[in-house]
Amino acid sequence: MDNISYFTVQLQNPQGTFFDTKEQFVDMARSGNAISDSRDGTFNLVERAHQLAFLMDGDATMGVMGLKRPRESYVESVERRADLPRGYLNNLAELGWCCIKPEARGKNGLYAMGKALMQYAEGQHLPVYTIVETSAEARHKLLEEAGFSQAGLEYVSEFSGKQYGVWVKKDEQSNTTADADYL
Repeated sequence: MDNISYFTVQLQNPQGTFFDTKEQFVDMARSGNAISDSRDGTFNLVERAHQLAFLMDGDATMGVMGLKRPRESYVESVERRADLPRGYLNNLAELGWCCIKPEARGKNGLYAMGKALMQYAEGQHLPVYTIVETSAEARHKLLEEAGFSQAGLEYVSEFSGKQYGVWVKKDEQSNTTADADYL
């Protein structure tokens, strides 16, 4: 568990997490437009995830982030839109579903959750990628400092209409991705 400002980060395995905790995760991610699937589809995705991160202020959840196992059709769609070779992102976990309440922003919560999830990924030798809005220059800098690099072309999301890029971190042991220092 990481202490950042007055927050703590709790990692949870979604398969061992109570229904109301998963429901809270889904509701918070949905409130930040981090999830666009139907409620049933979202629960299935959350159930499949590697880990869920909760940014906590005492008993109050201030933010969430997940280390996802994306569906093959989604991965293929990202590869196509980013002009990546088919299969480039196969078997990579995706760092995403990030949402932080406005009153908790600017206090390193995003960094703390990302770091905790990347430490988990590194320990599991999980390859990881993330999708980042092209206008998020501060996040790009942090990703570069952590050894991530942008892969493929930037593309416009059909869901949000915003422009995004795919960022990948190479892991020496698996020749794919993972690192403790993320965002």
